[in-house]
Amino acid sequence: MFKKLFPRQKILTFLFEVLVIFSGITLSFVFDKWKQNRDNEDKQTFYLQSIQEDLEDDIKELEADISVYEQSIKALQFYTRYNAQKNPHPDSLVYYYAYLYRSGNIFINTAGFDALKSTGSMTIISDKQILKQIIKIYQNDFPKVNYWNGQFVELKRAIVLPFFTKREIFLRNGEGNFSKLYQEAEFYNILYTVLNYNKIILNIYKPTLENCRKLHQQVGNKLKE
Repeated sequence: MFKKLFPRQKILTFLFEVLVIFSGITLSFVFDKWKQNRDNEDKQTFYLQSIQEDLEDDIKELEADISVYEQSIKALQFYTRYNAQKNPHPDSLVYYYAYLYRSGNIFINTAGFDALKSTGSMTIISDKQILKQIIKIYQNDFPKVNYWNGQFVELKRAIVLPFFTKREIFLRNGEGNFSKLYQEAEFYNILYTVLNYNKIILNIYKPTLENCRKLHQQVGNKLKE
């Protein structure tokens, strides 16, 4: 026979049911939150690993280009100080000619950063300092490197190559008599213009390299956590 519940029992039953429902909703919310955090952590690890791999290649590219520009500066300084009358045909003319107007040819790897941007929310990187450094390098430092490399290539195409080819001195073989060039003011103007370009580019490359090294280390430490 069915037994009616007393009011107190009804209240307890109701509270128990409410507690069960609330606990179920809370546990579901906690689980969803945990799953979302886990997914974000996995995604963050993936993007950081990709960026770290890109940085390893970028660091090598930057180091190689810096070496090229430093050699070019040495060559330019040699030619600006060279005394054609005392020593018109030293072996150094031929040696330094190979570095005279060389420029960097960097290929910046942005696959990891591009993939991170494609998510629509780069805040998936939880470390704000790392995210700030990533944005600075890929949206500020690397574009500057590419811009000035492009400017230097255009300078060579528009001014340097026409000057030398007109005087039958070719960049490919270093042919021609340099001693005659020292009689032309334009030759000095070109030397100092290219020298200044090289110095500007190095002043962009070197901080960019240090920033890449710093970020590479930060990302490495984050991935070890």
